[in-house]
Amino acid sequence: MKFASGTPFTVTGGATDLNFDGFAERAAVTDPSVLGRHINHPDTSQQRLPASAFRLPTPADLGCCILGRNTFYADGVKNFDLGIYKNFNLPFEGQKITLRMELYNAFNHAQFGFPATDFTVSTFGRITGTATQYNPRIIQFALRYTF
Repeated sequence: MKFASGTPFTVTGGATDLNFDGFAERAAVTDPSVLGRHINHPDTSQQRLPASAFRLPTPADLGCCILGRNTFYADGVKNFDLGIYKNFNLPFEGQKITLRMELYNAFNHAQFGFPATDFTVSTFGRITGTATQYNPRIIQFALRYTF
C-alpha cells in the first residue's frame, strides 16, 4: 500500500527574474483563494487553477503579491497492492501446490501528471497525461509445486 500527497509545483509567467533568485519568474496572484489547491484531475484542473487568478508581476509586487515556490500540489499516489494465496496439500508426503495471485494498483487509481504551469500560455492548468511513475493495474499469477 502506498499513499502519498501530491508533489508541489510553482505557477510561473513572464521572462524576468524580479527578485534575482535564479528561478523563472513567479506570477503575481490576484485571487488568493486559489492558493494551496490540489490540481489532481484533467476534467477540473483548469477550473481549479484559472489563469484569471494570476497576472504578470511588477517591481511594486516585491514582498507583496508574488507567489512563493511550490504553492500548488499535483495528483498524489494512491496505490493498493494485494496478494492472495492458497495452499493445496497433495496426497503424497510433504508435497503441496501453492496458487498465488498478486494485484499491483488493485483499484486501478490513475495518477495524473503536472498541469501546464506557465499562466501566459493557452494550455495553462491543463493536465495532458499521467505521471511518469504511474503504472496501471497489473495482475500476476503464480503456481508453485513443493516437494
